[in-house]
Amino acid sequence: MSDPQMIMIWHEINPNAVERIGEDEFVVVSAGGNRASGVATRVVELYEIFLAGDGRTLTRESRKVLARGPASAGDSEEAAEPTLARIRDAWHLVYVGASQKGKLNTVMAATGSFNPDAPLPPKL
Repeated sequence: MSDPQMIMIWHEINPNAVERIGEDEFVVVSAGGNRASGVATRVVELYEIFLAGDGRTLTRESRKVLARGPASAGDSEEAAEPTLARIRDAWHLVYVGASQKGKLNTVMAATGSFNPDAPLPPKL
């Protein structure tokens, strides 16, 4: 991840959202977050993660697809636990938003589409 404070949260990869983008390259949706502890504010957002066919080798810089919401939103602190379903050409994302210092968790949704023609991030 381009921000050195953020790390990929491997157990939040969504296996329903794997797309082949090349001969031996795939893109998946996963959460990425900081290493918050103590009084540090936890940050979790959703990213496209680019992987080789072995499922573990990162091939490109990640790309943020869903940032935290504004201060008043249910996902102002975290957008995590992504689950995606494809219905025709639309992706339906259900995720857990967190706010109020993690005291309030809200099931949230977003829709969009996968653009195979979008410019790819630089290779690692």
